[in-house]
Amino acid sequence: MTDSHWRNSAFFAGGKGLEALVEGRTYDVEFESFGQPSRIDGQLDPKVKITGPSGTEYFGFVSFNPARLPGSNEVRQRLIDKNDGAGPQKVRVFRSPKSGDPIGPYLLHGLPEQKFDFTPREAFTVVHGEMVYFAICTGFGAGGDPQLVGYSYSGDGSFERTVAGFLKPVRSTSPLYQRDRNRGIADTILTEKIVKEVSPGNKILVLDATLGSDARTRIFVSFINFAEGIPAYDGRQRQLVTRYMSARDSRKPLILDLPIINTESFARYGECGIGYVHFPSSKGVTDFYKPVFVTGAADLKGKYVNSARVVEDFGNLFLAKLEH
Repeated sequence: MTDSHWRNSAFFAGGKGLEALVEGRTYDVEFESFGQPSRIDGQLDPKVKITGPSGTEYFGFVSFNPARLPGSNEVRQRLIDKNDGAGPQKVRVFRSPKSGDPIGPYLLHGLPEQKFDFTPREAFTVVHGEMVYFAICTGFGAGGDPQLVGYSYSGDGSFERTVAGFLKPVRSTSPLYQRDRNRGIADTILTEKIVKEVSPGNKILVLDATLGSDARTRIFVSFINFAEGIPAYDGRQRQLVTRYMSARDSRKPLILDLPIINTESFARYGECGIGYVHFPSSKGVTDFYKPVFVTGAADLKGKYVNSARVVEDFGNLFLAKLEH
């Protein structure tokens, strides 16, 4: 089918384009037959029937998914083992037909049966702002980038808004780092690490790096520190700013509004939440951030701690205790 025939065909409704069978979208499919053997595991890829939004039938092949999406290959295996008996299965369109024929074949990946315990109301109690979102990873895009749904309070007191996009590393060439290129490089190193570790169901604090554009699909970068230049607020409208406060009156230093990016076991203290405080004199994971292991914050990954008291300075990292 040529491009002109395609565009003049019944698959385009009112000149608005092909019905929404596009990369990244999710559909229910049913087993039809088998295709060619997979080059990864040698099994025949299931050929499936896809019913589009208008009832039009398409077809595709459920291929082995080598990406980091737990359970995605269970759908494929179920179709292989049970054929028609598998019933409807959920898949995501990974690649549209190379031939340009809207009927198919589409390359598909299975979706795990996974429920995400998350609501917009929870997001508002964590953080909100013009470009700041509390997001959840729902899977991975065609290029392997974590796919996120972000929630934020609308600001007018009536509802929360939802945006979708992909998580990317910070780029040191971003306009955010015009005055401090080294800070941008440090952010890049940390956010590249975060992107590699995000899994479906993970919750994460992000910044809309498309800087307020009207793009339907946003590019997000993970938050390392809250900054005055990018206002973020908690549910009580208090602005969040990550900062290190030196020791006073013989008390240990205090770290305020610290995003918890990861968790890790630390000696006898067990599982701790990990954040990074901007600390140019440090020699930790970068020269511009010092890791902070926070006891009592292991369940706050993707959120932040209001206050953490430094217990020990080990030179290359801080050990801190969550203050309630």
